[in-house]
Amino acid sequence: MTKPKPCPFCGGDAVFKGMEYSWNWIDVEIECASCGVSTPRCTASDWETAERKAVEIWNRRVSE
Repeated sequence: MTKPKPCPFCGGDAVFKGMEYSWNWIDVEIECASCGVSTPRCTASDWETAERKAVEIWNRRVSE
């Protein structure tokens, strides 16, 4: 799996935050440990898919 890049705003470390529900749905988001900016929650039926979705969103950068 690709790792999250540093925060696009402050360069801080990206950390995973997640929650598993009893009916087998996983919510994962990535948040900057320094400034607190985060992705929307990514929901999937397994951790790997939810984390992959979150990393894809977090690592997306606007072209200059």
